[in-house]
Amino acid sequence: SYHLCCDATNAEAVDRLRARKHRRAKPFALMTNDIETIERYAFVDDDERSMLLSPVAPIVLLERRPAPTMVDTVSPPPSGPPIAAIRPRGKDAPYRPLAPGIAPGQRTLGFMRPYTPLHLLMLKRVDRPIVCTSGNLSDEPPCIDDDEARARLGSVADWFVVHDRPIRNRVDDSIVRRVGGTMRTVRRARGLAPSPEPLPPGLERAPAVVACGGQFKSAFALTADGQAVVSPHLGDLDHLSAFEAYEETFALMTELYRHRPAAVVVDRHPEYRATQWGRAKAEAERLPLIEVQHHHAHVAAVMAENGYSLDGAPVLGVAVDGLGLGDGDAIWGGELLLCHYARYLRVGTFKPVPMLGGDVAARQPWRNLYAHLRSAIDEAELKMSFGDLPVVERLMKRRTPLLDQAYADPQLSPPASSGGRLFDAVAAAVGICFESQEYEGHAATELEAAITAEDLAEAQAGERYPIGIPKHPTLDLPYLEFKGMWTAILGDLYAEVRQGLISARFHIALAEAVARLAESVRRQEGELSTVVLSGGCYLNRHLLEWTKTVLERSGFRVLTPARFPAHDGAIALGQAAIAAARMTR
Repeated sequence: SYHLCCDATNAEAVDRLRARKHRRAKPFALMTNDIETIERYAFVDDDERSMLLSPVAPIVLLERRPAPTMVDTVSPPPSGPPIAAIRPRGKDAPYRPLAPGIAPGQRTLGFMRPYTPLHLLMLKRVDRPIVCTSGNLSDEPPCIDDDEARARLGSVADWFVVHDRPIRNRVDDSIVRRVGGTMRTVRRARGLAPSPEPLPPGLERAPAVVACGGQFKSAFALTADGQAVVSPHLGDLDHLSAFEAYEETFALMTELYRHRPAAVVVDRHPEYRATQWGRAKAEAERLPLIEVQHHHAHVAAVMAENGYSLDGAPVLGVAVDGLGLGDGDAIWGGELLLCHYARYLRVGTFKPVPMLGGDVAARQPWRNLYAHLRSAIDEAELKMSFGDLPVVERLMKRRTPLLDQAYADPQLSPPASSGGRLFDAVAAAVGICFESQEYEGHAATELEAAITAEDLAEAQAGERYPIGIPKHPTLDLPYLEFKGMWTAILGDLYAEVRQGLISARFHIALAEAVARLAESVRRQEGELSTVVLSGGCYLNRHLLEWTKTVLERSGFRVLTPARFPAHDGAIALGQAAIAAARMTR
């Protein structure tokens, strides 16, 4: 696929690329020819080094190294000299600080090494990192055709380098990150997919299916002969061009693997484009249609990746993400499910809070903060105790009768047990992405990045934000109640506690509350030894590591995603495993 490149040390060039690409905040990937150069900008351990040097050559997310104060530090002029001659590289090259716009609000940098001859030739003449980002406009799939690139990227790129070899398959760069001592996939694409994955023991003879995946970070899966092949990352299907890429890739892989499904598997959500496409395919080809609940698929994906047997004891699945359609058309997003492959039982949840304005709440974190505070703290108490806090004053200026009417109307603001919207609310409370977020998970990513090692150590050693576990009066389920946590967060804001420490305290409190809820379910259900962590919120390093640590201290075996991402890019694998189990049984 096409890449867009520029000098990563030239602030003007980076800002111009952001403006033209319509990508205001999402980090840019960097490319350089040697590990020595990477180590000048980021810390690299042995596992990360091996991944950088591997044939896969993914983008590796690395902890940013503080910029040195050096005699040979060079800042190029805004326009920068032309990069033409072969120059010293690595430790022999002068240090040039990266442009501030490379990864705003992040503690990580995404580096990759060249993986084509053209990359190698280009980087021989470069003595600094370059931006190497997908050749697309924001959220669209990358271009693969010369005419398409000129048409879609003509307003972005000043120059084009084309080749006489056509690109057959549209594919993004893979992204990996070391979390909890394991290299984990963030985006599964070039070099990693498609590749066959054995289905779990007991499903070797299941009929072939096509599993259509979800709406966001989409990927589909084909199964046959005891194996599943999951497509590369295809993007968010609410963009027409991404859906066209989905159909193109499906046609290519179906032809490549000569796949003939016996059934079609879809997410339960009727508005997902992948669901609608799967329904139409099943109807046109007169195939059985199997619907799978979103969070059950998240859990099953991690079970399948870890080779959990069909005949294994039930696991306790913890699925924390933005949202998915649950039972009775309820919106779920922070769930504890007692799972087999073929079935599940909801045994715990996060407190359902109105999504103020519906889908728009996912783009404007202040709406989630308003809803969470209204849900947790009595209005009179909020005004009396915290009314003069700047963040509360800022919220109250937005309050109108129409806003309160929307909050009270389940049709306009459906209740959701969403972990993603909880992260958005906490981020807005501490001043991160208060107005809006530019990409999915933006607020949560910056909330994670706010935490320093000192913040984490102090939070682990100090008092905990209180999160209760009462029984919900209508759901008849134990749930996480955040009233005490919100009171404590507002108290910390009054005391002017630093942003990173509040974030660390929140992460630890949530991880420990999930572990206590798991222990409560184990007492209720009896023998329960295995917990599965899944869902997009477990891309968060601190949440995954601390939840896993506390659960293991309580005697649980904990399964986590690694080769497949925690987010919706893996649910097609879970859908396929669930359908295989139902058809086998």
